[in-house]
Amino acid sequence: MRSKNALRSLLLAGAISLLLVLALGGGPAAASDLHPLSVTAAAHGSCTWGVTKTAPTHLTLAVGEGFDIPYTVDVTRSCSGTVSGSVSGSGSPVNVGVVLGDGTVATVSGCTSDGSTFTCNYKATPKTVGDGTANATATYADNSTASGSTTYSFAGNLTDDSVGVFDSIVGQLGPNHIFDSMTFHYTVHVSFSECGTHTVSNTVTVMDGGPLATATAVVTIDVPCPGHGCTLTQGYWKTHSKYGPAGPANATWNLILPSGPDTTFFLSNQTWIQVFNTSPGGNAYYILAVQYMAAKLNMLSGASSTSAVNSALAWATNFFNTYTPAQIGALKGNDPLRQAAIGAGGTLDSYNSGAIGPGHCSE
Repeated sequence: MRSKNALRSLLLAGAISLLLVLALGGGPAAASDLHPLSVTAAAHGSCTWGVTKTAPTHLTLAVGEGFDIPYTVDVTRSCSGTVSGSVSGSGSPVNVGVVLGDGTVATVSGCTSDGSTFTCNYKATPKTVGDGTANATATYADNSTASGSTTYSFAGNLTDDSVGVFDSIVGQLGPNHIFDSMTFHYTVHVSFSECGTHTVSNTVTVMDGGPLATATAVVTIDVPCPGHGCTLTQGYWKTHSKYGPAGPANATWNLILPSGPDTTFFLSNQTWIQVFNTSPGGNAYYILAVQYMAAKLNMLSGASSTSAVNSALAWATNFFNTYTPAQIGALKGNDPLRQAAIGAGGTLDSYNSGAIGPGHCSE
């Protein structure tokens, strides 16, 4: 009897113990609960800088005619870097992985373990050099996992991360330090009191202690020697290129560089002769363009100019360096820009037809 009672007591004690274990969350605890990972991260990188500079390559101006040469400078910044660190925790996992917040998978290497703790190294090249998070996961033989994460930042850990931009004519462009890609637009005013061929060269330099990148633009400016001469209408110049239909072709066309009547006319995506042959249809771009081209050809052939004509030509050159035919064609009839273009065209028409200036030639 005593042995049966003892057995009952033993079984009862075991049952109570089991119930207590279950009530307290029994079973072996997952490794992730017992051993959260410790993760370190350090970010280091560098930036490279580039620069391009664009401007008209060729201009034709009259003696004393002023013009603002437009320049565009594009400064580009490209940075890359690495994030590296360590992952440590308890036990001896069968796999350790690290993934950055942008989805970049790190290379894990150099893992060591003494059975109770482990340490691994990792390295990754993130997609950008912004702030981020390194997320680590360790998987154990029983399929339990442990995890951990930490943040990283490239701030203060990039070389050449800011620069200054300087132009050889106008000086500093923008602020003392720029930290990202940037575009600058500016003009350089030119005017020549002597005829001949002139060049304007200026260089932009990206600096960080010393030069990192440079770009140079050279603009060739022809200033024909003025004579008294006489002027011809746009209708004459339209019909007296190498394409006819009237003849003989006027050799002055060859002075339009680089290709005479086949030279591209500003932003029109057309050649000079194609612009001449385009019916304006009320588009102020073409109304001005034909008179502008005729005036340029008249000056190249030796006709003297006037201050009013020079001002109209300077305004028109800026206009054509800024707008396309489609942009001007879309303007309403009373638009101030459209009216200004027609006004400049009227001044040049008066010059070409002989109402102002040296007078009309006998064709």
